[in-house]
Amino acid sequence: MNIQKIWKNIRKPIEKEISPINYGLWIQPLKPLKLEEEKLVLTSPNSYTSTFFEDRYKKLVENLVSKIAGKKIHIEIKE
Repeated sequence: MNIQKIWKNIRKPIEKEISPINYGLWIQPLKPLKLEEEKLVLTSPNSYTSTFFEDRYKKLVENLVSKIAGKKIHIEIKE
């Protein structure tokens, strides 16, 4: 499955799980960079966003991506 399609498909479920403000602050700035075998690499605009995402939303997004992809996917954040 294409990385852009996966990212597009998980945006709606993520929006249902968190508030619009938190989505706009912590998820929307992230951009998909590449999808490898079992790893989705996202880019973040800064270390604060990366850290907050990893602490609060990484597991949620990993679970949603894994469900859509049909296999376990881990997320890596790059700045």
